[in-house]
Amino acid sequence: MRRADLPVLRAHVRDWHLWQNNSGWLYPWLPGEDLHPDCEVPWDRALHEVDGVWYLRPEIAPLHKAHLNRPQDRADLTAAALTDEARQRLASSLELLGHHHWAMPAVSAQP
Repeated sequence: MRRADLPVLRAHVRDWHLWQNNSGWLYPWLPGEDLHPDCEVPWDRALHEVDGVWYLRPEIAPLHKAHLNRPQDRADLTAAALTDEARQRLASSLELLGHHHWAMPAVSAQP
């Protein structure tokens, strides 16, 4: 979702209790608050189009799972259908975020 569209979302679900994720913890997303800045990924890196439908790129999810380092998350990393370019982007992002233990498996698909 584009940041500019957040007020429309808030208005549409005004009676809901909304939460945001920050480093694996959920926090209330209160009216008037912006999302935590770590929630940002440029659209050209976050989305891709398949048959006219826009999807979250599959290399984005492991970025949110690496800090947990659970067996099921490592299995997801291994099973992810990523291009070599996507694996390189994921590995670079993991390194930048300090998840070095996931960066090499991201490239080799062997956690």
